[in-house]
Amino acid sequence: MDKKRVKLFAVLFFTLFCSMMGAGIVAPLLPVYALKLGAAGVLIGFIFSSFSVSRSIALPTVGYLSDRFGKKKFIMTGLLSYVAVSISYCLAKSAWNLVFIRLGHGLAAAMIVPVASAYVGELSPKGQEGRYMGMLNVGVFGGLGVGPFLGGVINDVFGMKAAFLCMAGLNTLAFITVLLLVPERKGSRNLIRKDSYMKLINNGRLLALMIFRASHFFAVGIIWSFIPLLTIGGNRLSTTSSGGFISLSVLTATVLQAPVGRLADRYNRKAIALLGGFFMVIAMAIIPFSINHAMLCTGIILTGLAGGFVAPAVSALTVSEGKFQHAMGSVMGLVLMGQSLGIMIGPVIAGKLLDLYGIAAAFLCGSVAAVLGLVFFVLFGKDFTYESAIEQGMPVG
Repeated sequence: MDKKRVKLFAVLFFTLFCSMMGAGIVAPLLPVYALKLGAAGVLIGFIFSSFSVSRSIALPTVGYLSDRFGKKKFIMTGLLSYVAVSISYCLAKSAWNLVFIRLGHGLAAAMIVPVASAYVGELSPKGQEGRYMGMLNVGVFGGLGVGPFLGGVINDVFGMKAAFLCMAGLNTLAFITVLLLVPERKGSRNLIRKDSYMKLINNGRLLALMIFRASHFFAVGIIWSFIPLLTIGGNRLSTTSSGGFISLSVLTATVLQAPVGRLADRYNRKAIALLGGFFMVIAMAIIPFSINHAMLCTGIILTGLAGGFVAPAVSALTVSEGKFQHAMGSVMGLVLMGQSLGIMIGPVIAGKLLDLYGIAAAFLCGSVAAVLGLVFFVLFGKDFTYESAIEQGMPVG
């Protein structure tokens, strides 16, 4: 990297780390908060999924507009909105209030990670997409990894409102950083027309990435929603313990982002992603039947391994496709929309299964979704992995 590129990358890395740590603080608190406000399993699922409803709707539009009009303004708007959302959590009076707050949270989120990732994607040299996105994912995963544990500790020591205010402070810091240190990348109204945007949506390579990303985060949404409701030896996990387990999963993935990102620049990216998907299938079958903390820890580490292989490989493929289509924000938005749809649907279905059949059924449906994602990617990913890779000058192993 040249000095200017290194400086800009470092600023965006720090921004996403702060913002994602703030977002991660909420994860172990929401199920407990929702229960206190009278929510049942399905409503807890809706609370988590409402975030992804608004995020999924906003992502394609935000990506498209960021390509045309520039990215900095969207990142700043999202960060400032996060501050407002953080304060709103403190003011919630009912479980349904949380649904609407989460809708706002999802809308804000659509303007931060996807747009910042597209910004970094445009910075990355050809053939180094895996390296750049892997290193950026260290910031995203690292923030999310530290956040849940920090949120659990703050809640146990100072109370839930203090945790939400900490989230507000972190996003304020990120906002100031972007305002002062990130230059605007001018958009172009000639990058992509509305008719070509519709063709982009119908792209088979993007569909394969979207569905695989959705199946992975279908399971991730279940983990984040219902780990706090697991019991070991008849005792429900404390918020510190549940936050710690979520942090363990994310931090395991974090450690792998940079090295696996480099591997994704040298070897078959599809194979790397499929290995991660296989880890998720196994993990979601282990977690609900854990009889002690060691067994649960094994399942959680496997979810981290899954994220450690899936995220950099899929991110590298997405960036390469964005460059090929000359529409980085649009492509990033569409693929991450698949992620949001998975997180949106997973907790709702799992919440219903939880109410009907118990916690084991909730996690097992995540394992089934991961299997289906693997099958789809194997059957329909050939064009993306080989013909498209050669066309874009990407290494295929």
